[in-house]
Amino acid sequence: MKKFDKEKEKLFKNISCSIITKELKDNNLENNIYPIRYITYYKNVILKSKERFKDKIKEYFYSKDALGANIFNYTFIFIDRFNMFNTLDEQILELVFTSYHEARHIIQHSFDEYSYDRFLNTIDRIYKGYINSTDYNYFHDDYSFEIGANLYAINKTKQYLKEHYQDIYNRKIDELNEREDKYVKDYFVYSPLTRTKMVIDLVQREKKMDLIPIMKHFMNEDGTFKNLKEIMNDRDYGKIDKKIIYSIISLKEYLNTLDMKKLPENEKNLLIEALKFHKIITINSLENIEKYSDELNSIKTII
Repeated sequence: MKKFDKEKEKLFKNISCSIITKELKDNNLENNIYPIRYITYYKNVILKSKERFKDKIKEYFYSKDALGANIFNYTFIFIDRFNMFNTLDEQILELVFTSYHEARHIIQHSFDEYSYDRFLNTIDRIYKGYINSTDYNYFHDDYSFEIGANLYAINKTKQYLKEHYQDIYNRKIDELNEREDKYVKDYFVYSPLTRTKMVIDLVQREKKMDLIPIMKHFMNEDGTFKNLKEIMNDRDYGKIDKKIIYSIISLKEYLNTLDMKKLPENEKNLLIEALKFHKIITINSLENIEKYSDELNSIKTII
């Protein structure tokens, strides 16, 4: 690996800190920012943590090839890792992108609890943490929180480079546009339906409503679903993004609890809207997967 000298280390720390600090300020958020070498992270965070040994191993495998990490109120940027890129142009581009990417993860944690984005992020994080922990290592960019962070970061990176590193921007604009196009395609082929079903099954089976706090509006403490009347009469019903409601009540497991012939008109109309939503997501995802499959298979994820 090329030499990572003190001057470059200082430059990278300043770039990363300035980006994330501004993002936090603009969004009225707080976080602890640590642009450090990976070996420092490994020794002082992973090895000294009070987690079980198997959780330390899991964190090591998550981070061993990463450029940054966001853990609770701490954000780490592994500044020496950027030295593996061939040119200073590439190193700065990836540093800027990663800083915005990790900043977006901080912002995601502040999303409104009733928003669809927060719901999807929670579903995918539970899937990653409780159902299939290895999938994330291989399909990093297929998760809603990563898709959102990628789209946000690529847009911000273009703006930042154009303002602060015009020469790099001019040399790298084609590459940046290609990456943006790839991330847009990731967005269009994403479908939350399968993971939502698996996570809701877990919550219901284990009676762990605390994993998804919003499920208290749809599920009883014993893990059974509330009926449509109870859901619609919930005092917070109007605050909940309709797409969350549609996602829950269009599940096969929920539909099996209903007596379709006895539904009043307002409940029937809500169910029709939910099933239309489910159908649109399914069709759009399948059509876009077919449309983009050849291109996606030929493009290697850069981060």
